[in-house]
Amino acid sequence: MGQRRRDKEMRLKFGTITCGGCGGERLLARTCPDCGERPKAHEIQYDLQRRERLVAEFRAGRRAPDHTVNPDAHSLAADFNESLNRVLRVLSETSRSGRTADALVVAFGDMDQLLASWSNLLPRPQRNRGKVIGRALRTFAEGMEIFLDALCAPDMHVAQRLQRRGNDLIGEATVVLAEITELDTAEEAFASGSPLEGMNRIGREARISVGWESSITELDAALSAGVGWDAAIPGMGLQSQTILLLAQNLFDLEAFTEVVGVADDATTMRGQTLVESGDWRRAHARAAAYLASGAMSMHLAISSHGSSDLEAAQSAVVAVATWRDGVLRHALATMLASSMDEYERLVGKSGGHATKKAASVYPGLLLDENLTPALRNAGGHAGLDLAEGGIRIGDEEFSFDEFIDKVLAYLETTMATFVGMTLAMTRLGADLSCDAYLAPRDRDAAVALFLGAFNLTCDSVQVDGDTLKMQVSGPEPDWMTLSAALSAMFPVSVEHAEIRLFTDLGKRTFTTSFKRVREYTDGLGELSAEHAALHLSAIVAASRLGGASPWPDEDWNRVVQAVIRRDEGADLRAWVKDVRNLRDFGREADQREVVASCESALAELRQRR
Repeated sequence: MGQRRRDKEMRLKFGTITCGGCGGERLLARTCPDCGERPKAHEIQYDLQRRERLVAEFRAGRRAPDHTVNPDAHSLAADFNESLNRVLRVLSETSRSGRTADALVVAFGDMDQLLASWSNLLPRPQRNRGKVIGRALRTFAEGMEIFLDALCAPDMHVAQRLQRRGNDLIGEATVVLAEITELDTAEEAFASGSPLEGMNRIGREARISVGWESSITELDAALSAGVGWDAAIPGMGLQSQTILLLAQNLFDLEAFTEVVGVADDATTMRGQTLVESGDWRRAHARAAAYLASGAMSMHLAISSHGSSDLEAAQSAVVAVATWRDGVLRHALATMLASSMDEYERLVGKSGGHATKKAASVYPGLLLDENLTPALRNAGGHAGLDLAEGGIRIGDEEFSFDEFIDKVLAYLETTMATFVGMTLAMTRLGADLSCDAYLAPRDRDAAVALFLGAFNLTCDSVQVDGDTLKMQVSGPEPDWMTLSAALSAMFPVSVEHAEIRLFTDLGKRTFTTSFKRVREYTDGLGELSAEHAALHLSAIVAASRLGGASPWPDEDWNRVVQAVIRRDEGADLRAWVKDVRNLRDFGREADQREVVASCESALAELRQRR
């Protein structure tokens, strides 16, 4: 928005006179601030009265803008700069001279029209961008209104104070517009490359935003705190950040955030009765798969160069039907049910039944606003056709932009409801680890997302029998932390991992046992320091980096010192068991000094006895 040039500065004139009471200078028609002498009846502030008259004429003749005019994003920068410069120039001219308010009416009329146009909601996926621009323009317009007040200020001090406030608001509008860079970042995350590349990029950018020096736990907490809804569940940070970027890129972020909160609160009140149900957990896993598959099929149809408009539209309405019956019905039934029997009755009926009931009980879910009836029913009927410049569903016609907006609105409500419900059920203790329906595509995307947080590029992910095989490139990571996270992303049938890392210094191969990782990381944070070290050594013993132990000798030595140290009064049998276990781990890792130290400690105990 820039600074105003000198020819656009307001220069306000105020007549002065020598005060008869104290001999100082005071403003005409104003009481002396020093001695309090009142002005004479004949004193007049001619230029101030001129300005007051012009502002009054302007306000009386100000034109109401046309709110039906839609904004033009392509000409925004030119329109804004032109409007800003014109208003500032006319304000400057009015402050110095001018006998009519015509120029003010024209300049502010153009500004008002620009603001009115950008006050209209843009169709998704441009809605968030339009809201940011509209908010910035309202702040800018507020600054211009204050400049008008400055023209009528009773003295220079008040005028200067108002001018400063007006300039501050123009600066604030600049800050608001800077939020568009966040939307650009969200758009870039999904703009190009494969889904794996996109997820990998999101993970890397998330880590950069928090700082490479932060731990994974700190990264998780920071990302969870910054999404705008209560995602305070360990391990949900990266996933929540991805959902946020998706909402910024495709949805109405404010509405999405509101629905997540409503769904979260509603589920928290009733969901406890479903937490222990294996049938509910299986239905939830199936719904998560439907949500992802519907979005992917629509994405492929729309992005494919060989698809026709009709084919893309048909894929969209089929996806809507999938979200309605496979996802939304499950989420709404979870929020409405007070028992598993009631849940099963609700999901046994049509998706429309659960939607209608939930819209009445929880209006904050915006079900009536976002679930267009024509679109909702199109998936089950052959009522879809092309129309001139758009899509026809039954008797209704939509432009392509309107059609896309309504599809995205349906996905917005479905995903926000599902996310809020999932967060609540997780906090209530539901085990959502069931992956029977998880597509390899979605799991690989989650892996790529997490690898990005380690600054690693995911080149390939493959499950070969019971072994995960991956190729990555980048700096060497914390292998133990990476192993623990990856083991949780794959079913228990995947027992081993082989990761080939390509660095600037060459290739490194890391292997580990997911079975060992799962066994020894459970409850790790609740163990004493020596037992935590022992559990980690069990994992390291089953791991190799370039054919050798991932731990250097000094790390093994620290574990030995922690384990063989025996306090007086400690449980002797437990100590012996720990030392023997460490000896076995040392043998497995081919750490001769570890084995020798453990055997020496046991031999010393035998000699004492």
